[in-house]
Amino acid sequence: MDIIRKILIKLEEDESPAHWKSLNIEGVDDTLVSYHIKILYEAGMIEGKDKQLDQYFWWEARNLTNQGHDLLDSLRNDTVYKKMKQHLGEKISQVPLSEILNLGTKLTNQWLTNIFG
Repeated sequence: MDIIRKILIKLEEDESPAHWKSLNIEGVDDTLVSYHIKILYEAGMIEGKDKQLDQYFWWEARNLTNQGHDLLDSLRNDTVYKKMKQHLGEKISQVPLSEILNLGTKLTNQWLTNIFG
């Protein structure tokens, strides 16, 4: 989930969302990043494409979809994200992204209620 969160943040911060790009995340193997781009694409969270390189598994990303922005909004807040990881523990990688989005939205609403009453 940490890799997914970092990919979403990188794409949102990108100043040229119309251009396809390979993403690098410090300390994470490029093939693993590429795999997570594919997962996010298949879940409808980002625009992605397979570079179709015979010798390599390589996916590029372009920008977030509306649903991807919603997912990032639910993961962006460190307090909410830590609480989500605390609730799900190691099972977080087994939870579909759509359910992560639902849980993140619920936790964000709780967090906002605590702040604003």
